[in-house]
Amino acid sequence: MELRRERDKLLQDKLSLDKRSVSLKHKFSVLEAQLFQRLQNETGQQYDPQMYSVLHTDDGRVFIVPRDTHQQQHDEQKKRHRKPDHKDT
Repeated sequence: MELRRERDKLLQDKLSLDKRSVSLKHKFSVLEAQLFQRLQNETGQQYDPQMYSVLHTDDGRVFIVPRDTHQQQHDEQKKRHRKPDHKDT
């Protein structure tokens, strides 16, 4: 009975975190769209969000980078943080 209560609590916590995550992702998308609307390059043109991406660093800095560069850095970060696979043999 105790395990069932714990499981139910964990499921509720997961649902709550999932809802929060969706909400934060939406807010981030809105903020990113506003950022791209306001930013201009050195010639006065707006940055194209299809060609550029927002990159956040751990120290709080924000950069606008070409999408392919951002994707490469994102992939490298994922590789560094990936947990090794443990297979039962």
